[in-house]
Amino acid sequence: MQFPVWRYSATEPARLIASAEEHDALGDGWADSPAAHGIETAPGATPDPDIAAHAAVLGSAAPAETAESDVRPASKRKRR
Repeated sequence: MQFPVWRYSATEPARLIASAEEHDALGDGWADSPAAHGIETAPGATPDPDIAAHAAVLGSAAPAETAESDVRPASKRKRR
């Protein structure tokens, strides 16, 4: 697994995890996507059935190092 990585809970705010130790410390109840908890993030969007099938491929294509601005959710990025 490459870090940093976002983890989502049904009851806690999303967290940006920087290391395997931090990831292990989260415990149960955290997932790779808010959708795993039934949280709808794009109301009205048509689900793509191929997304789940290709998720591993898409994840492996991520760059090894990501700029800080790329790992923040869009709502947390500074506007220029």
